[in-house]
Amino acid sequence: MRFPASFSLHRRSLLVIGLGVLLVFTAVFAPMGAIVPTYRYGVVEVSPDSNWAQHAAYSDDVLTCVDDDPACQNVSQLRADGPKVVDSERAKCAERPAFCLYQVAYYPRDDAFYRLHHESLGNDSVELRLEPISNRTAMDIAAVNAETFPPEFQRLFESGTVRTSDPIAGWEYWQETNELVEYEGRFYRQGGRAYNGPNRRLDEYLRGLTALAGIGLLLYGQTMRFRTKERDE
Repeated sequence: MRFPASFSLHRRSLLVIGLGVLLVFTAVFAPMGAIVPTYRYGVVEVSPDSNWAQHAAYSDDVLTCVDDDPACQNVSQLRADGPKVVDSERAKCAERPAFCLYQVAYYPRDDAFYRLHHESLGNDSVELRLEPISNRTAMDIAAVNAETFPPEFQRLFESGTVRTSDPIAGWEYWQETNELVEYEGRFYRQGGRAYNGPNRRLDEYLRGLTALAGIGLLLYGQTMRFRTKERDE
């Protein structure tokens, strides 16, 4: 560290000690890194004609039938043989739970959607049948209405991208369920989230370096003071 020639050794030592105190104070109390976090959210519009239409299968209203899934046994039978009329006792949920729990059946192997019908015919009989439906119809049935999301999502669906200083409530839940969302007749899936804000590890690293530099200056300043006293004596 170089000082102007006019600076006495005593003044130099005080300046060095002052800088050391400032650095130590900064390491302890000053914020490090980015102070204000920024979140960037994005959504992607999904066309019924795209492969993303399969996202409808993530809905709780959709039964996905893969291979010989026991839950799809009765549904697959109707798919192969056509509608079937049974008595009301056999149509109960205990016998055919799929018709009570789901509205749509999806077969990934054929990329085909079916609507499940459970219709009472009177005379203690019920008709069970499957109706082939388009991707658009399946998405209409399965998609979550955007009105169930917090107000911040309206701006997200309208613009496609939103930057905010606070996390959007409901995003984590949507990420877990991965369901399609319907907004004004269009369908959306998540496009990702990015975060720019304080980095705890980097902050600790910077604080450590700042503190070491401050302590080093304090020691150096004290050494200069001892030299000043020795010279004066």
